[in-house]
Amino acid sequence: MKKMLFISCTFVLFLIGCNNSQENKKIEKAATDVNFRLPTASEVFHLRSECAKLGEKILSENFIGNALVQSQTSKYDTKSNRCYVELFITSSDFSLDEDKKYRSSNLYDGQTGELLAYATENMGKTKFGSFKVPQRSYDATVYYINQIMNDDDYTPKK
Repeated sequence: MKKMLFISCTFVLFLIGCNNSQENKKIEKAATDVNFRLPTASEVFHLRSECAKLGEKILSENFIGNALVQSQTSKYDTKSNRCYVELFITSSDFSLDEDKKYRSSNLYDGQTGELLAYATENMGKTKFGSFKVPQRSYDATVYYINQIMNDDDYTPKK
């Protein structure tokens, strides 16, 4: 009898959880449908220009030594309404063997300056971290950064 009661209670809790999940999804979808509108072409132009300025600011505030060079790429994403900046740092001596080079790809929220993810390779050893969407490996983190920075607006359509 206790076993049957336990199974019944578990089943009821499962159904309540499923129902809440579906209800929450309906509420979220309705909220985003009502409030979301794509920016106009001139708004996108302005937002991308502002995002580029934010990327330049992150680059100028990042100090590196003489043995390294750095560059940045910015991307304003219309879908998420976010500015992303990738700061890439590498060894300035390009004659080094591949296993002795330093490479670091750092993904920032351009508006807040918050570091979202990084993937660093130095002397053949890797380090990685992601703070909003957890990644389990160096390769997964590099892929995540590349996916965020991929600009669908400029990707050829097949």
